[in-house]
Amino acid sequence: MDSVKIGIYITDIHPHQGGGYTFQENLLTALNESLSAKVTHTFFVFHYNESTIGPLYPYLTFVKLNPSLFLKIKNRIKRLFGKGHRTGWLDYVANLFQIDLIWFITYAFEEVSIPYVYTVWDLQHRLQPS
Repeated sequence: MDSVKIGIYITDIHPHQGGGYTFQENLLTALNESLSAKVTHTFFVFHYNESTIGPLYPYLTFVKLNPSLFLKIKNRIKRLFGKGHRTGWLDYVANLFQIDLIWFITYAFEEVSIPYVYTVWDLQHRLQPS
């Protein structure tokens, strides 16, 4: 089987945010451990924040998304005139890395032109508001 390049999009979740933080950290830990066991797929972790967790996961490749001002202006002009996709910097960088699939593991999402998986979070907070 050919190696697949999988992008994982994370956000800056803090421990006090509960389940989201736990899910993200457990997922990254499990992936890191599986990669140490010679898994053939390549995982790229995309983030906008100043992540300090990269050294905790030596088998994952962390990619900080840092959009240029030029690209921001170009995308806003496209949106104003209704031309092109509403994709952003994540899509641009994922295509540069030739990512085959992106997994949005948190509530955050960006439109992308490549296949993706979005994690649907539970709605328990609707039944038991704090």
